Amino acid sequence: MRPLVLYLVTSEFSSYLFRGQLNYLDERGFKVVVGCGSGDGSPVSTFDESAEVVYLPFTREPSLFKDLTALRATIRLIRRVKPDIVNVSTPKASVIGAVAAQWCRIPVRVLVIRGFRFESLRGPRRWMLRLLDKVAARSSTHVIFNSPSLREFAVRQGVVRTGRGLLLGSGSGNGVDLERFSPAGSVEDRMIDRASIGITGRAPVLGFVGRLTNDKGVDDAIAVLDAERSCHPDARLLLLGPFETGDPLPQSLIARISDDASIEHREWCDDMPTAYRAMDLLVFPSIREGLPNAPLEAQACGTPVVAYAATGSVDAVVDGIGGLLAPVGDRPSLASAVARVLEDDALRGRLGRSGRRWVEARFDRKVVWSELERHYRSWLRGESPIEAQEASPS
Repeated sequence: MRPLVLYLVTSEFSSYLFRGQLNYLDERGFKVVVGCGSGDGSPVSTFDESAEVVYLPFTREPSLFKDLTALRATIRLIRRVKPDIVNVSTPKASVIGAVAAQWCRIPVRVLVIRGFRFESLRGPRRWMLRLLDKVAARSSTHVIFNSPSLREFAVRQGVVRTGRGLLLGSGSGNGVDLERFSPAGSVEDRMIDRASIGITGRAPVLGFVGRLTNDKGVDDAIAVLDAERSCHPDARLLLLGPFETGDPLPQSLIARISDDASIEHREWCDDMPTAYRAMDLLVFPSIREGLPNAPLEAQACGTPVVAYAATGSVDAVVDGIGGLLAPVGDRPSLASAVARVLEDDALRGRLGRSGRRWVEARFDRKVVWSELERHYRSWLRGESPIEAQEASPS
């Protein structure tokens, strides 16, 4: 009988985190079922066609009544499909899914940690979210981290004990599709890519990819645009990502994005490789990550990245190889690094080429999938010991 893996994720919008992985597992003899929320109004991608998708009443923001309803629905789903493995990730589904799987005594319960929301918070909310992450870890038999720095942060914060948790290869939950994300063949091809998304001419184009929230550093990206326009008045910012209500931007910043002709905002882009190739560089001023996809995808397309040296980002961008790093929150250093890359064609070309090679060597998605499959089969056979449950929720 085919082993069944149940993936639990908060929102259908997060399906991009698993693109190709579910089909791979199906081809390798696994049956895959996905339980997820129906989305939050954002444009929705789709899970791989081999997976059965079941909708659950997950919500992103805390709500005792809604969360208890989601917990009951998750337990019912687990009892119905009888999975051999439950894989949980994204904040709400991680806690509810791990607790439900433990309640149902599923033997292999895998928590994939993609980042910590509490890292950028202060006060009671930080304490509560940290507690919930510890509960999710304690309820799981195995923990996978997206990056080394994320695992180090988890240990420092007491979410897991020292030595607990593993990485898939160099990190990442799904790797990078190196065939899809590839560099432009020539300068002419790059101009064609620009024209296809509505950008004409050779004006400097800065890119930003991610949810439009405060902790992603949207205001810092716009500040960098303003600094660059003092030297290049025709500079543009290509802003790709949806607004979110959980960590909303100030209304003044939303108005600026809407009204400024130098900012091209799109909530969704169906052809991300073309968008990356249209950029001169990607600005990534996020203050917390797990292992961000956008910098890896940009480098795979030969586009340099300038980022803050935040948790997760330091594993996605190596300073001087594929991009440059600035101290977290240091806007002048970030703007200076951007100007340096834009003004030096040789540096920009070298970073683009070395970044592509670096991603090829470390984040090929086929390697990540193979590692995940190997762990799944090992855990199903009981060959790897279940990790000790020493993370206390206190």
